[in-house]
Amino acid sequence: MFINSIYILLFSLTIIYSYPCPPECICKPTDTKDVDFIRMSYVITCSNAALKNEQLIHEAQEWSINEDKPYDLDDDGSTPNYVIAIDLSNSLSLKKFTNKTIQLTNFSYTIRGLSLANQGKKFTLGSNSFYSPIYENLRILNLSSCCKQIPDQCQQIFRPLKELRLLDLSGSDMYKTCLSTPGIVTFKI
Repeated sequence: MFINSIYILLFSLTIIYSYPCPPECICKPTDTKDVDFIRMSYVITCSNAALKNEQLIHEAQEWSINEDKPYDLDDDGSTPNYVIAIDLSNSLSLKKFTNKTIQLTNFSYTIRGLSLANQGKKFTLGSNSFYSPIYENLRILNLSSCCKQIPDQCQQIFRPLKELRLLDLSGSDMYKTCLSTPGIVTFKI
């Protein structure tokens, strides 16, 4: 009886990190030492994963954290519960990336990093790839050795990425074509 009580006590004192994760991916927290729990940051790694219908779709179980939020981190007054980075490098089934490729629902999040590195020879970026509210806060975009085929209207492809701070186009000719027009990518200092 006493031992069972100790196990229950230890279990109740353990911090459990719970975050929505698609079953075909591996998810790991990136801020395990953060104690304010305003938002949880984690990485969704789907490298070498076979995505059904060329899409990353996950409908999280609905639940909420009842907590007092002392301040809002975003200017618009809404604070997403999760800050995520998504790694779709070396995808086994992804042939085209569009603004419908990633569909995560039933939880509030912001995507801060996206990697589409090392895709197959037939992989293409749709001209509307980043025209979606989920990419509004994207800061890091890795397209290293991503696209052998230059997307149509690629001069416009990066325009909606207002918060972009790091763009990796190494191993690709996209920088010659897509960034040849002044004002395509602007940086805030």
